[in-house]
Amino acid sequence: MSDPVLTAPISMAPISSAQILMVDDDPNLLSAMQRALRKEFQITAAGSGQEGIDLLKSTNFSVVVSDFRMSGMDGVAFLTAARKLQPHATRMLLTGYADLATAIKAVNEGHIFRLLTKPISTDDMRQALLNGVEQNRLLTAERELLSKTLLGSISVLFELLTRSSSAAVNRSMRLQMLVNRMAAYLQLTDLWQYEVAAMLSQVGYLLAPKDLLRKFYAGRELSHSEQEQLGDFLLSGRDLLMQIPRLETVAEMIGRQRWTFSLHAFSTDIAQRDTVNLGAQMMQTANEYETRLARGETHEEAIQKMLFAVTLDSRLVQILDKVARK
Repeated sequence: MSDPVLTAPISMAPISSAQILMVDDDPNLLSAMQRALRKEFQITAAGSGQEGIDLLKSTNFSVVVSDFRMSGMDGVAFLTAARKLQPHATRMLLTGYADLATAIKAVNEGHIFRLLTKPISTDDMRQALLNGVEQNRLLTAERELLSKTLLGSISVLFELLTRSSSAAVNRSMRLQMLVNRMAAYLQLTDLWQYEVAAMLSQVGYLLAPKDLLRKFYAGRELSHSEQEQLGDFLLSGRDLLMQIPRLETVAEMIGRQRWTFSLHAFSTDIAQRDTVNLGAQMMQTANEYETRLARGETHEEAIQKMLFAVTLDSRLVQILDKVARK
């Protein structure tokens, strides 16, 4: 990403439109900063960490500044909570010299943008807020650019799949539904990665021979060489998706769809498995289920045979059994 792309939208909005939250149990400091900086920023004051949290739940802020030493909730605890509520806001910690060592550790471990020391002049606070607003705008612009690139790329690839093979699209949509339900049942985080992986799971087959795809989607037995061909096409799809920002995990899931996992991999608690392997295993399970249905097997017949397949995780098969009935 070039600098002009990132900086172009940032200069369009005036600094005075930026919302600033300042949290301090010293009302005199808050009043002084509000008076001195009211022409440049929209500053909202909070006299405690809890009051600040209540404000974060109702208003979006570009920058959040908190004093370190406050009664009740201290600044580190407040900014940690603030990060969960508004992760993209720029966070700053204001502290006296006596707490400097503790505050530095909090900055290093707590994703705090800047450490400010008391007493602080109006000019220093103004510059810190300007830097904080600029940081927030840079990250916002980058995030929006990545999101548009991501959504656009997914749409283009799915459109290509739609034009190439109706059977591939139907399989993708079925896998998306099943994997999404399995992930929700397991209460997994980052559900979008599992859903997008299933949605784009067939992209690698775009260049596969039509006869091979018809045979595959009909559930007919494949020769060893045909299975190897499909594996190669999946790896090509993985390599293609690796070029798209933020799809690296999705790409790896897709590339491992036809992996042969060991029994040890299935014995590991599901909650402890890494995202890539778990996503690939769920897609394997859903793919096998769809293949068996294509052969004419009933739901019960397919599940019963899959439960005894050494290449599948019986626990994921049991979950599929539950969610596929919906």
